[in-house]
Amino acid sequence: MIGFAAVTTANSLGLIPKPVTTGAVSLSSWLMVIDISALGVKTNLMAMLELGWRHVAVVVVETLFLLAMAFIALKSGFVMETLSHASI
Repeated sequence: MIGFAAVTTANSLGLIPKPVTTGAVSLSSWLMVIDISALGVKTNLMAMLELGWRHVAVVVVETLFLLAMAFIALKSGFVMETLSHASI
């Protein structure tokens, strides 16, 4: 957490060059995709089904909720606005 606070402060003060921050944002996005993919690979669908339909229903409803929120964020322009400010 100390490192995060230090990098955030340095970026806010303009001590980190713009090309570095742009590359770091892109790298961060790709690492997040890889991380989420790894979680999917580790998921055992049969074990989840053995827990019962209610547990599966919770996962399905949660996934649909997150999908809807992501869709709303994209359509409202919030995501693009946030991304454009992140690289400043």
